[in-house]
Amino acid sequence: GEPVQLTLSGDKDPEAFDLAKGEAVTFTATYTVEPDDKELSNTATVGGKSDEVITEAEDQPAWTVDKSVLSVNGKPVADDQTYTVGDKVTYAIVVTNTGNCDVQGLKAADLLSASAEMNLMLTGTRGENPDGFTLPRYADAQKTPGTVTFLAEYTLKKSDKVVVNLASIDKPDDGKDPETDEVVITVEDYPEVDVIKTVANKGTGKDGAFRGGDTIRYRVEVRNTGNCLLENLKVEDIFEVDGLLTGLTLSPATGAFTLKAGESKVFHASYVIKEKDTCLVNEVTVSNGEIGDEDKVVITTEPNPSVTVLKEVTNIGYGLQGAFLPGDEVDYRVTVTNTGNCDLYDLKLIDSLYGDDTRLKITLPEEALSFDLMKGETIVFQYSYRTQEGYGLLVNTAKVLDATSRVKTRIVTDPISPAAMPPAYGYTSNVGDCFD
Repeated sequence: GEPVQLTLSGDKDPEAFDLAKGEAVTFTATYTVEPDDKELSNTATVGGKSDEVITEAEDQPAWTVDKSVLSVNGKPVADDQTYTVGDKVTYAIVVTNTGNCDVQGLKAADLLSASAEMNLMLTGTRGENPDGFTLPRYADAQKTPGTVTFLAEYTLKKSDKVVVNLASIDKPDDGKDPETDEVVITVEDYPEVDVIKTVANKGTGKDGAFRGGDTIRYRVEVRNTGNCLLENLKVEDIFEVDGLLTGLTLSPATGAFTLKAGESKVFHASYVIKEKDTCLVNEVTVSNGEIGDEDKVVITTEPNPSVTVLKEVTNIGYGLQGAFLPGDEVDYRVTVTNTGNCDLYDLKLIDSLYGDDTRLKITLPEEALSFDLMKGETIVFQYSYRTQEGYGLLVNTAKVLDATSRVKTRIVTDPISPAAMPPAYGYTSNVGDCFD
């Protein structure tokens, strides 16, 4: 490097001294070896004569690390640079040789700590491998200190607020701590909230399908997925069953609440499915008036075909207290209602009539032999039977069958003369689930 004038000390003034014949005088000087010194040439001059001593310093590997933001979204960093979610930040790590020799076996690492920790991928600008590279003593013939530069990129996430990036350069075999440098950037506020609505259980139907009588349990999770505090959040839960608004209470109570960045809150609700329920639509919304989110769960229940049958005698006989006498006509009215949660097709009404255990013939209207019944729909059939001599009790069974001939009713009985009995008004057959 540049020559250094050493300070001499001795018995005489080195600036001006006399020396008698045969006399000797000694001067001393000291020099502290710098990390980048390799060859030391020391020349002493007296009265136009000089002598030189050359000393080789031991290898002293040393380096510095400088970490900086090189660009944001491909543009140079401004003096008043701001950082927002979605920005692509390019970091530069410059390693400079401050020692007196080439340094081999160096390793570079770049640890980023934000909403999560990760090691960024480093790329050497001249193809250097960050897992093992050499740092030259000089970069050129002018003895400019050697450097190696690595680049790394990171895109700011919506949950990032303070992003700390620590670069370290280590020589694993020297037993020393690595040289480090860090850059800290603060991301502007990014408020965001997510709401997730799920069903927390399964039904008792096939493959976990829900059916009448099952309890469906809903889970609502509200998450602060931004990087700042969210205040005055409110949850609204709208629950519809087959298009009709139905009350659904969330627990805990859904008053205004606050969430820190990364924090979440969970609510629960349940509903007992009715036999006739077909489609459950549950939509939840969270908002604080400035930002919000919504989610929806739609459940289609397992088909639950079911009918009820009401069989009535609509007239009275000519006997005592209205009892039916032989030859009287008994007028029947059969009301069939689809009480299930699905439309029913190709149904038929069967009426089995017995008089004292003898099968009797009764004629049904043609429209009762094949009919469709939509969900919630009711159909009424009317027909009659003329009583005969010799039968004291009529047992009448009305059945509604589907195409698979599965029965959907129970027995209704109609007493007639000779017993003086009241007419059989209001006999009812109520049926639940009509399929096994």
